[in-house]
Amino acid sequence: MTSAPSTIGIADSIVASAAATAIIEVHQEIHDLATQAGRAGVVARLRERSAELAHSGAAREQLKSRALEVAADDLAWGRAALSNWPTFFAEEWRPSPESRAELRRLVTPYQPADTVASSVAAAIEARLMQDGEDSFAAARQLAERLADEITLQSALWDDPRLAADLNARRLMRAGEIGLSLRLEAIERRRMEHARQPRKGGVWKWLKVPFGPRASRA
Repeated sequence: MTSAPSTIGIADSIVASAAATAIIEVHQEIHDLATQAGRAGVVARLRERSAELAHSGAAREQLKSRALEVAADDLAWGRAALSNWPTFFAEEWRPSPESRAELRRLVTPYQPADTVASSVAAAIEARLMQDGEDSFAAARQLAERLADEITLQSALWDDPRLAADLNARRLMRAGEIGLSLRLEAIERRRMEHARQPRKGGVWKWLKVPFGPRASRA
């Protein structure tokens, strides 16, 4: 009998997937920038983009901000961009509980306003809906993807490997709260919808009187 995967294992997998996505996106940006500028220009623009995203409350954008910064450093020193990025989230680089606890001590007392939490969550959800070409599939998978984003926000808002300042980390935590409330609302509506009478299915049997002569056609 196999045991269910641990929450930590699931979080690590989601973080690793998001980090891999950041590599792809940054390499695409480098490719696009290289058609317009030399190495120094590319490095400068990567640093600008990193600074732009550094204030975001979305964990994915914080990951990308860090990847852009690392890529800029690599190119500035003549290395291949992000050649060591996969090791950034390796087991040996996992932050200590003490380093996370210090960030939690500084961030947790801040209780985000509902409007802030919902605003960050709405921005993250909008990006989810834009990803991919099939909007209908995105809508069907929204609850599952929101759950993944909640895990990602939770895993990274207190991660010292990110360069996010305290305000950005507060926004990330607010995003986790806002996404959790959004997911709860979706699940609640789904349950309410499931209880609504429908044509056919199990509801058909509930309308049929029980008895030896009842027809179930």
